[in-house]
Amino acid sequence: MALGAKKRQIMGQFILEAILICSVGGTLGIAISQAICSAYGSVDIQVEWVIMLGKPAISLTIGLITVAILGFIGLTSGYFPARRAASVNPVESLRYE
Repeated sequence: MALGAKKRQIMGQFILEAILICSVGGTLGIAISQAICSAYGSVDIQVEWVIMLGKPAISLTIGLITVAILGFIGLTSGYFPARRAASVNPVESLRYE
């Protein structure tokens, strides 16, 4: 704000950062889960507990629901700190030191 940024610009940066972090985390989580499922599915061991577990698979529906939940969490976790940061008086922030 001391350099001329508007409140909505500050809030936009905070919210974008929170959503980006949640998106990267969710993408990495789905990629790791897919790798584990495909590695486990390729194992051909005839042990009783392996047979009982079956062949795991990633569901597209569950993936989309997870993405929606992560997006909501990212938006919510970015909104409240953004609102607080946008309401801070820049003179008071600079005077702290």
